[in-house]
Amino acid sequence: MLSPGIRNVLLSGVIGLILYNSDPNNSWVVLFSQATVLGHLFLGLFLNFYIRRLIKQNEDNETIRVPRSSYSWKRVAPEKDEWLNMTIREYDLEELKRSQHRFVLNAAFLGFAAFRLAATRAAILQGLLWIVQILESPLVQIYIFEKPATGLLARPFQKTIGLLDYLSRAIRQDSSQTRTTSENKKDN
Repeated sequence: MLSPGIRNVLLSGVIGLILYNSDPNNSWVVLFSQATVLGHLFLGLFLNFYIRRLIKQNEDNETIRVPRSSYSWKRVAPEKDEWLNMTIREYDLEELKRSQHRFVLNAAFLGFAAFRLAATRAAILQGLLWIVQILESPLVQIYIFEKPATGLLARPFQKTIGLLDYLSRAIRQDSSQTRTTSENKKDN
C-alpha cells in the first residue's frame, strides 16, 4: 500500500497530464473547475456540520493525554512538553476546529483561483486533491466510514507529514541503520 504522500504525488501527476492536454478556456473545463471548487466547499461544510453533530452525540468520556505542543506553532522537545488531559469528545471537537481553519483557507484560495483569476487547471488540481484530503482525515475515517480508532487513527492523531519530511526521515533512518551495521562490523 502506498503512503498518502506518494499516492497524492502520483494522483497529481496523472491529473496534471490530463489537464496539460486540455484547453483551459474551454467552457467544459471552466465549468468543471467551478464545480470542483463548489464541490470542495459543500463537501467540507456538510462533513463539518455532520461530524460535529456526531461528536456531540458521542458519550465516550475516556480521557487521553495530548501534548500541548500539538496546539501551538512552536516546536518543543518531547521531554520538555506539557501534557493535557482531554476527553475524546473534547479532543475531537478541537481537531474539528483546527481542520475548519485549514478548510476555510483552502476554500478561499480555491474560490479566488477559480472565479477571480480564472486559473482553471490549478483550481481543478487543488480542488480534487483537497477533496481527497478531506476524505482521508482521521475524523471522517472514524465518524463517517466507521473505522476503528486504532493504529494511525488512534488518538491523539499523528501530524501529517509532507513528502519531503517523509523522505528525510526515511534517509535518516537508513543512515542510522547503516551506521549501526558498520559499527557492529568494526566490533567483530
